[in-house]
Amino acid sequence: GEYDAFDFESNEIESDFSTVKERLLATQSMIDTPYFGSLLKQTLLAQTDLKALSLPKIATPYDYKADNLVYLNSTTPYLIDPDNALFLPRIFDVALALLLFHNVLDTAPNHVWTPHEWQLFLEGYTQSVTLIPQEKSTWIKAVQHIFMDEVLWLLSGLAK
Repeated sequence: GEYDAFDFESNEIESDFSTVKERLLATQSMIDTPYFGSLLKQTLLAQTDLKALSLPKIATPYDYKADNLVYLNSTTPYLIDPDNALFLPRIFDVALALLLFHNVLDTAPNHVWTPHEWQLFLEGYTQSVTLIPQEKSTWIKAVQHIFMDEVLWLLSGLAK
């Protein structure tokens, strides 16, 4: 079925953010939580614009992470774990890879991709896929959307 990528409510986002904010404050984090909260609200408001666009959609495992890659030889990875397969805007899948590729696997990098790592990913990705100008122009909004929908949710679970 088709995943409603815009099916989240502001109260869900605010609840997740509140949980993460409490954790950040308790750890005396240097993150500017008022600015971050403001950015989340702006991103939530931008969802109407994103939803109205006719972005290319794909069938995807929506789970492109290091722990879902198997190498049958030293150069060819195969993506496994199709149980989260969805039909959604392709640019969201790319944003998910950027933000959560390192998630879960103990031997994966303990950071979001560096610019060099991201460039390597894009070089491989764009050998098979050509992003259209509309996807490129909505990139920041797509990354913010995925951060709100997926990353914030994961962070709130870790903070509990």
